[in-house]
Amino acid sequence: MRVARRNECLTFMTDDAEFDLALMQDNDATPLPSWFHFGCKLASAKEVGALHNEMLARGLSVAKPLYESETLASFRVRDPDGYAIEIYWEQPGAPLD
Repeated sequence: MRVARRNECLTFMTDDAEFDLALMQDNDATPLPSWFHFGCKLASAKEVGALHNEMLARGLSVAKPLYESETLASFRVRDPDGYAIEIYWEQPGAPLD
């Protein structure tokens, strides 16, 4: 993703598929449910495993350990604010595990 627009309190990011993400600091934010997380899809299960190993080596907090099957590879880490970020790959058209 890349920054599309920015001002003093808001940043809009976009990607080549025109997915937009708006980021804004909110000092009065309400807590999110424990199941809430962001996700980022990678191109292959191998990439998911490699990034998982790199994040472990860097000491990042793993919120959900690496899961691997023939149709899905996934794990979650926590960002500095404690939000869970899922890194995953799934086989196109595969049913949910």
